[in-house]
Parts: sequence; C-alpha cells; structure tokens
Amino acid sequence: MESGPGVYCLKLLAAVDSRGEIAQRPHPIMRRLLTTFVGAILLWPLSACTPPHEPIVALAVRGDRPIGVLVTCAGSFSSLSVYEDRPASSDASLVAWTVDGDGTGEVLEVELFGPPPLGWQVREDALTELRAGVQYSLWGASRRYAISVDFTTADLARIGPDQVLVAEHYHEAAQVKSQDSFVDKARDAC
Repeated sequence: MESGPGVYCLKLLAAVDSRGEIAQRPHPIMRRLLTTFVGAILLWPLSACTPPHEPIVALAVRGDRPIGVLVTCAGSFSSLSVYEDRPASSDASLVAWTVDGDGTGEVLEVELFGPPPLGWQVREDALTELRAGVQYSLWGASRRYAISVDFTTADLARIGPDQVLVAEHYHEAAQVKSQDSFVDKARDAC
C-alpha cells in the first residue's frame, strides 16, 4: 500500500479492510464527522454577523426640553425611541415613545414626546413624560443599531448648549461631548 499525506487522509476518512486496503465506503462514524464538517463549512457563509452597535444617538437639551439626536443614513429606515429602563426580571410591559421614518443622511433632532419630523410617524406613545428618579434609555437605528444612552432627569442639567449626552461604548456611562464631535464620529457609521 502506498504511503504519504494523501493516503493518510483517506485512511482517516475511510475504513481499512483486513488486507490494509482502503474500503469503498467510509466508516459510519467518519461519514457522520465528514458530513458534519462539510455541512458546517457550507453553512458558515450563510450565518449572519450582526454589525456592532454604533454611537449614532445622543440626548441634547434645547431650552428645558429633552431632544433626541439621531444621525441618519440616507436611504435607511430609521427609528428613535425613549423607554423606561426596567430590570429584566420585571413583569411590567415596556413603556416607550417611538418615532420612525426614512433616513435622509441628515442629523435629526426630535423633541421627546413632541410631534414627529416631517415624513415620520409616532409608532408608540405609551410614555408621555420623563419623571424624576426613573432611569430611561434613548435608543435609535439607521442602517445600524445605536448604543443606548441611559439617563435620568438629573442628567439633563449636565448638558450645555451645543453639547450632547452620548454613550460611545457598551457598559460605559454616558458622557457629555460637543455635538459636533458626536456628529463627526456618528457619520462614520453610515
């Protein structure tokens, strides 16, 4: 019988008879392993990788009104939501306010609980105001999902003119940044 890497691989994938000859059919266990391996290789390209969430949403204050700032990507369905941030163990239903529409590539500023931008719709309006002592999350999407901005009403006083509260990384507290630097970084997500 010949030797070499090719023959060795065939021996691994097939049964060898009593004379040392490679049998016609692979051993049942090796056949299952080979089928599983080939199936995994063929299905791998079909598995979806979710792109990372991006810092494309921020909270601003104009006068005394909270404003959601979303950097939209042209031609992408976009959405902006604020919701009460409840523990995962809570049985209470999600209380939220959501607007959505087509992204134009513009920086969209939406007064929370106010009228939606032109061409957009209010999808959910169970949440109608912010209350002291309650944790909220501002979330958005436009081609990619946003990293949520967690805040309370106490955080609104920290945000000055031309500033926003933004979370740049998961599991990090939101920080006050200039709106210009936020927009410059968020545009890279489109």
